[in-house]
Amino acid sequence: REVLEGITRAEGKPEAAMEKIVEGRLTGWFKDRVLLDQAYVKDDKQTVAQLLGSASVVRFAVVAIGA
Repeated sequence: REVLEGITRAEGKPEAAMEKIVEGRLTGWFKDRVLLDQAYVKDDKQTVAQLLGSASVVRFAVVAIGA
């Protein structure tokens, strides 16, 4: 946060808008790096967290290996 504030000040952005600019940059950074905040590949209007929230177990399968 402090690094982004320093970068924003160096760019000459107004102090009044500083908080919103830093929040926007942090939000963008988290969207790129946090899996649950990333856009779902097949539907970019939906995040991975939203997809997992609507997921449910359909069936179970028991697999025996080497028996």
